[in-house]
Parts: sequence; C-alpha cells; structure tokens
Amino acid sequence: MDILKVLSDIFSFVLMLAAVGFILYLSYAVTKKLGGSMTGGMSKNMRVVDRLFVGRDKSIVVVRVGEKDYLLGLSQNTVTLLTELSEGQIMDFSDFSDEETGKVPGEFLETLKKKWKK
Repeated sequence: MDILKVLSDIFSFVLMLAAVGFILYLSYAVTKKLGGSMTGGMSKNMRVVDRLFVGRDKSIVVVRVGEKDYLLGLSQNTVTLLTELSEGQIMDFSDFSDEETGKVPGEFLETLKKKWKK
C-alpha cells in the first residue's frame, strides 16, 4: 500500500509540473502575439525619430516619412499633426558622442565645447 501512495504522489507531482509548464507556454504565446501586434512591425519608409512623453498616455513624436519629418501629438485615442518640420530643424546628436566611449555625455554644453575646440 505504501508503493501505491508513493506512485500516486509522483503522478500528482508530474501532473502539476505539466500544468505549470502548459500555463507558462500559454503565457508566452499570448504575450508574443499581443506584443507583436502592438509594435506594428517594420517599415521601409517610416520610422520614429524621437519621442517625448508629456503625460499619462500622451506623447509628442517626430516621425520621418521618406525624406520629410512630421511632429505628431499622440494621445490615447487621437493622432494630431502638429507641424511638418523643415530640413535642418532636427539635429543628429550622434555626431556629438564621445569618441572614446561612444556615449553622449550628460552635459550638452560640455560636448559642444569639446567639438568646437577641434
């Protein structure tokens, strides 16, 4: 009778492990499906250049479409075109990165001074 009890306990343990594994797999599959649909996918002609969060569910986004840049206001249910940005209004700050570390320093003024001295 002790062997039956041990076998029953082992079977219960294996069944619980299988249930936990199934729940983990289901969580992974649902997260992957939802996450993929929320990112929207890649585009050859459009990309988000910059984003600034200004409040709960509100942000300002610079989007490049082809060769043009647009400033958009985003809220939970609305996308508003704020303006079309002309060429040169967006500065590429990657040119101001520290040559040794490759990182952009926290102090913008110091970085500009270093670049202007050269």
